[in-house]
Amino acid sequence: MKFSLALLAVALLLALPLAQAYTDHSLSVTVLVKTDGTAHVREKTIFYVDTDAEIEAFKDNLKLGKSTILAWKKFSDNIRYHIGGVQSPVDNLTITAGPEYDIKQNARSVTLDYDLVDKFVEGEKIGSRTIRFTLNEEILGFDKSETRQTILGSNVYFTIALPQGATLVKKDGAVQVGPSPYEYDESNRTIMWFGPSTGRWILEYEVEEPLSDEVFGFFSDLYNKLVELLPLAVLLVSAIVILTMLVKMKRA
Repeated sequence: MKFSLALLAVALLLALPLAQAYTDHSLSVTVLVKTDGTAHVREKTIFYVDTDAEIEAFKDNLKLGKSTILAWKKFSDNIRYHIGGVQSPVDNLTITAGPEYDIKQNARSVTLDYDLVDKFVEGEKIGSRTIRFTLNEEILGFDKSETRQTILGSNVYFTIALPQGATLVKKDGAVQVGPSPYEYDESNRTIMWFGPSTGRWILEYEVEEPLSDEVFGFFSDLYNKLVELLPLAVLLVSAIVILTMLVKMKRA
């Protein structure tokens, strides 16, 4: 009996740290797509600090100015790269943290801001002034199912903000955005998915370049060609001048 009580006491001691684990509230991932197909990403993780020890641990990180994901990851498994990262290098990482009193007194947040080095969407010119962009699904770093479908967990919000002038592509009347359900705000060109959700992520949109860009490109190409031909033209003119002089000298 005493042995059983001792085992129970040990089990309770081992379980104590687990009981003090931080509680997740939500994860918001926003991708701001740039005109060249790269993107800026902002990931905001909100969680609860449930004990005095957790509150002090959060304060310590703030005081020490911790600036690595590893230093903040103990507060939530959501604090990691969900875009790029393992799939693509990132750059210009900044980490900010603070309270979220509007949610609850013990709510805290950690926000990652970073730029993708690789393309978030791949572009293909399909007309003189039209470029079609397609999402590179492999760059998504969310959890995957056994069939390689992307998984958004509960209370996960995923938003893609398209660049100025972008219009969604339709095929046979169906907009090329998935999976459903999602929300599309046409005025702000933003698409949002809410977890839990599982599926294959697709996105196709087009951007029509201004006519002024096409005209500028035409004259820019023409100028470059003229510059390339300039040495040949100078040589030709020099040859004509020399030949003319030789002819005049011979006649004289």
